[in-house]
Amino acid sequence: MNIFSTCALEDKFQRVTRKNTVGSTNVLTISAQHGLINQFEYYNNQYASENTSGYTLLHKGDFAYNKSYSEGYPFGATKKLERYESGIVSPLYICFAAKAGVCDDFYSYYFESEPFYREIYKIAQEGARNHGLLNVPAEDFFQIKIADPPLAEQKRIAEILGCCDRVIALKKELIAEKKKQKKALMQKLLNPDSGFRLPGFTGEWRRCLISEICTIESGGTPATSNEKYWGGDIFWCTPSDISNSGKYITFTPQTISQEGIKNSSAALLPVGSIIMCSRASIGPRCITKVPMTTNQGFKNFICSNLLYNEFWYYFIDTILEDLYKMASGNTFKEISKSSIETYHVVIPASYKEQQAIADILSAADKEIVLLEQELEQQQQKKKTLMQLLLTGIVRA
Repeated sequence: MNIFSTCALEDKFQRVTRKNTVGSTNVLTISAQHGLINQFEYYNNQYASENTSGYTLLHKGDFAYNKSYSEGYPFGATKKLERYESGIVSPLYICFAAKAGVCDDFYSYYFESEPFYREIYKIAQEGARNHGLLNVPAEDFFQIKIADPPLAEQKRIAEILGCCDRVIALKKELIAEKKKQKKALMQKLLNPDSGFRLPGFTGEWRRCLISEICTIESGGTPATSNEKYWGGDIFWCTPSDISNSGKYITFTPQTISQEGIKNSSAALLPVGSIIMCSRASIGPRCITKVPMTTNQGFKNFICSNLLYNEFWYYFIDTILEDLYKMASGNTFKEISKSSIETYHVVIPASYKEQQAIADILSAADKEIVLLEQELEQQQQKKKTLMQLLLTGIVRA
């Protein structure tokens, strides 16, 4: 196995300590997704000191290491300035620039790799009073061992990983465009006043109370102190269970027993029910593919023969703003069962028209899901390539 030779970071990079003598107001922060980005652009606020003359001035191509750990970066993040010609960062950052004969694009990827984080781990200690700020002395940081492949190989690796990034970026743009198109479709198909109607359908839409087209069931939690109520064969859903389930839900990690249902306000919902979060975050929802119960953080819809459940799944989007306005509560907002039941909606009277609308939106969803799966595969491919190329296991 022909692994890369190594050198000290200071052999390839020199420290940047220039102060903000030019009065730059472009205060930067490090973001995992966006790299070095303007604070106001990222946070919609600025957290810099009033006097920024002591901040470090970066030029495009310079690097900054943030000693604070964050999600995905347990040993801090290192990013290259690419979005702006210059900017300033907190003096707590360790800043540096590539020397001549170094491919900075290669090291942009390398500073995201496990070998680099292992070196940080060797010198990093969390200060007792720093609450997440790692104690990484600058002199130790510049002694970190980093990979030192030939310059030509650095460039080839950067080019390969750059191609991966461009494919990922294009895939993200396509997904965003497809979501935009789906939103436009929903505005046309779900609004009786849009002036758009699917071919073959005419007539007025039906105005009715929600309680006239479906039954609404609340959820409940059996007493946790009684073991007989738990571990049965009935799925029991909490809001966290639907966060990553997608449109349909087929499983929950927690289950309850028939006795648990009898001794709580939980209701057994049939297949095809729509379970919707009704407190704090109002609106996230799934369609059940198996009989299921939920906790009290849900309002659940059992559609009558007047309402196609797939149509209702999408239509809820059009009334969420009103539902949230009707919600009450100080600690967190919650919408009541009675408020939902007495809310008026206007929907197609024809069940077949509801199906036709839902079919179009379902097809749009499936296309987006496929694209998201392709994106995940591309991201995994890049991750695998980084593990192979940035360690020298595979030479470019």
